[in-house]
Amino acid sequence: PGLDASKELFSVDEVRVPDEWFVTGVVVNGEARAYLESGMYKPENHLVHDSVGGSNITVAFCNETLCSRVFTGDSDELQAVRMGGWKDENLQLLINGVRHPINSPDIGLKDQPFKTITWGEWKRSYPDTKIYLGHELEEFRRSQNKLVDRPAESTD
Repeated sequence: PGLDASKELFSVDEVRVPDEWFVTGVVVNGEARAYLESGMYKPENHLVHDSVGGSNITVAFCNETLCSRVFTGDSDELQAVRMGGWKDENLQLLINGVRHPINSPDIGLKDQPFKTITWGEWKRSYPDTKIYLGHELEEFRRSQNKLVDRPAESTD
């Protein structure tokens, strides 16, 4: 079903992501958001739902082809997007029971413009951006190379 990015967003000052790492960058109604591609490498992280600039978006990322795609639309419509597996060297998205390659023009959802860009370039262009770290958040919290300055929230 995809993950909710809104719970794992960080400001530029809260993270120490290497400048050369790639992000999928989105700007909607003047609000900028970056999605760390290495944080979307695991299959359970390939699909992320978010709200940016008052619009609902879904970011899909394939770690095999390094292909991103961003959709915008009604929340229910986007929440229905599922991972559909791998076929013909393409990540498949399952939409209303039908599998579509991530790069198919026939998906039936509205594309949202985005850029694949380094984190350094993105944060210089959009210093007020927020970044979604995906599974990198936990990886870096466990390591000595802390990526996040914010303490982990208690789940008690």
